[in-house]
Amino acid sequence: FLDAVLTVVGEVGDKLDVIMIPKVEGPWDIHYVDRLLAQLESKAGIKKPLLIHAILETAQGVAHVDEIAQASPRMQGMSFGPADLAASRRMKTTRVGGGHPGYQTINDPTDPEDLEAGRVYVQQDPWHYSIARMVDACTANGLLPFYGPFGDIRDTVACEVQFRAAFLLGCVGAWSLHPAQIAIAKKVFSPPVDEVLFAKKVLEAIPDGKGVHMIDGKMQDDATWKQCKVMVDLATMLAEKDEDLKAAYEF
Repeated sequence: FLDAVLTVVGEVGDKLDVIMIPKVEGPWDIHYVDRLLAQLESKAGIKKPLLIHAILETAQGVAHVDEIAQASPRMQGMSFGPADLAASRRMKTTRVGGGHPGYQTINDPTDPEDLEAGRVYVQQDPWHYSIARMVDACTANGLLPFYGPFGDIRDTVACEVQFRAAFLLGCVGAWSLHPAQIAIAKKVFSPPVDEVLFAKKVLEAIPDGKGVHMIDGKMQDDATWKQCKVMVDLATMLAEKDEDLKAAYEF
């Protein structure tokens, strides 16, 4: 196995940037890979260190996500693996990502004598907690968090909802299992034009990010300025690679 890895690294190592490691369960996995890569780089004469992207797909991995993020200077980011995580947790679902009709909440009945009266059932997101934990661990350590695969290729509506939830929580991208999902990811992970234009207005009105200002009837202060800067920074980066977005964001 090590000889095979050495062959790959030796042949294409100078073209590689990131190595993806599946089912990372704790910092010990990253420590091992770190040492192995250092030896392979030395033997292959590679001067640019290879980075590590961990795939979070077990309950133990989620439990140790903060330690994993801090395990090595090589850490580049993490991806979320819902299918393997579901199996690891003994979750009763065969779906790959997305919600589940059985995981829901309801309001109280409108008639206390009729427990079915007026009840509204709302499907919930079983991945919210774990994705938020991964995002916190990554951003606290300068890493990039990604949502993983969405298995129902036909259900582009649900795919877009799951991707958008991950985007809003702080993920910077997602995996795609089919070309149809690439367009969805590009759409979702590019901030909405109206929000970017408003964020630009805030930064222009408060260039130093200090004080309290009313802009379009909304209170803006140093905290909201930081939120707007996150949005504009992302839009600026995307606009450098996409002329359509550049025009839409009015850069």
